[in-house]
Amino acid sequence: MGKLLESIRFLEKENTALTKLAAELRAELAVLREENVELRADLAVLCKHSGNSSKPPSSDIVKPPKGNLGKRKKSRRKIGAQNGHPKHDRIHFTDDQIDTTIEHELTSCPHCNGKLTQTDKVTKTQQVELVDLLP
Repeated sequence: MGKLLESIRFLEKENTALTKLAAELRAELAVLREENVELRADLAVLCKHSGNSSKPPSSDIVKPPKGNLGKRKKSRRKIGAQNGHPKHDRIHFTDDQIDTTIEHELTSCPHCNGKLTQTDKVTKTQQVELVDLLP
């Protein structure tokens, strides 16, 4: 008899907790349904344009996209020499053709200030400035 009363009390507590939870969920559901109605009304207003309502075309805020006009087709090729073809570089200037030489040594990345690793490969970049010749 003692175990039976204990089980009944446990079930009554559980029933009370579940009833309280059900009431909270009903209240939350009502709030969410109201919000859903408001959002659907807002969406309906935003989706109206001259094509699906009696509004004049001049009242359209956003014009429909014009397709792919002006967009370049993406090539499957990579920039530079293609596979199986030799690389073509410009011939470097000779020493007598160079007016000014500036040597740079980078120890950190100029963009993120991250430390650069030391490599054995030294790159040479030549820059040409076109100047008007005086008569």
